[in-house]
Amino acid sequence: MRERRPHGDHLELRLIRDGSVQLRAGNGGVAPLYVAADDDRLIGSWDLTDLVGRIGGELSPVVVARLLTRRHRYSHDTVFPAITRLTAGTHAVWRPGSGLSLRYPDPAHHVLRPRTLRAGADPIAGFTALLDHALAGVVSGPEEIVAVEMSGGLDSANIAVSAIHHGALVAGGIDVYGRTGRAQRQRRSLISAHLRLPIETVSAVEHLPLDPDGSRVPSRPHQPDGDVYQEAFDALRARLSRAGARTVLTGYGGDEIMSRTSAERGVSTTPPPLPPWLTDRARAALADVDAGCSPVTAVALPTLLVFAARHPAYLRAGLWPIAPYTDPRVSRFARSLPVDRRTGKELLRQRLTRIGFPRAVTHPDQRESFADTMHLALRRHAVTLLSGMLDQSPLIEHDLVRRDKVEQLWCHVRQQRPLPPLVFDMLALDIAIRSMTATTTATPSIEEPCVPSPQRA
Repeated sequence: MRERRPHGDHLELRLIRDGSVQLRAGNGGVAPLYVAADDDRLIGSWDLTDLVGRIGGELSPVVVARLLTRRHRYSHDTVFPAITRLTAGTHAVWRPGSGLSLRYPDPAHHVLRPRTLRAGADPIAGFTALLDHALAGVVSGPEEIVAVEMSGGLDSANIAVSAIHHGALVAGGIDVYGRTGRAQRQRRSLISAHLRLPIETVSAVEHLPLDPDGSRVPSRPHQPDGDVYQEAFDALRARLSRAGARTVLTGYGGDEIMSRTSAERGVSTTPPPLPPWLTDRARAALADVDAGCSPVTAVALPTLLVFAARHPAYLRAGLWPIAPYTDPRVSRFARSLPVDRRTGKELLRQRLTRIGFPRAVTHPDQRESFADTMHLALRRHAVTLLSGMLDQSPLIEHDLVRRDKVEQLWCHVRQQRPLPPLVFDMLALDIAIRSMTATTTATPSIEEPCVPSPQRA
């Protein structure tokens, strides 16, 4: 049996007479399947929370350490060893009595070096034609409404420019907090006016990450490696769905197809320093941070990580996400461009300039950033969340986070001292694991609390 939809992905499922099951994931990685398997049963879902009863009590030290340190990897492994993710192109076989076996696909072939443009070549026109081809057929009829996410940046603006010619659109975006938010709203207003496309917006301040009254709380099961700004995007997705959209276009993949290679950059990117709250067990697990990872795939691995984190929420909202930049022809063309056309997304800037967008859109002084939104969220909610973590924490219980360092962080926030950004990653992961495991084991109370003492319910 094979389920497909245009511009999407597919999963092959074959039931064999001997009782075995063969699964082959499509190459797009749009909605990865999560499976729990034992000797006599195989259960799967694109929504990890559907498998909450199959989680068990174990955590993967390697995956937890990756998430705590922002050393994300695309692999079959999840936070819960009992649950496996079928990554793009994976072939899986389940046999009664012997369980599940997995095989990654062979590495995909990518552009090895940029090509030289012919005299008189027009790469903007070529890119536009390929993007139009990728969008052709997205709208199945004149009555269908397609949504497009509009951040105010280059990636989403270029998608909207092409999508406007393919049917009825409804656009939406998140208003970020702070000075960059004001510049973002100005750019989005200019894009809206140029395309004559109204844009529905949701305030990030009204839907801050890890709001104790929001959707990511211990009492509501949710994905440990989900979207950082899930609360605001959930509100946006709900609005787009109520507007009648069933498909949403995103700018995911734009960074990857326009990026320079490490050889072209001349320097390699480095992850953030290890946070002091990691235990020796978590630090030791990082020795295997690259073990068991997916080979290079048709879609860039960082893009697939975004899909795995964000796409389940689209599906829950009744929206099928499409990322046109991951279309093989669009991606291959962009990766073949000379480095000067990719650096700083120059081709995307030139395309918007040719269409008539002002410099405030094509060459903004400030990029949209959620950094101020995150700082506000930590100022408002960290004291409550750290207090809750000191009451009950699977990360502390599994010896992956040091309790004494969490106590220090709690004291710092009580004293209105700034917190490092990785505190959010720790809090979000701990709450998500609690939501999926429903543990009731409480950790000891604070032995040497700072003043004033925390107020507990």
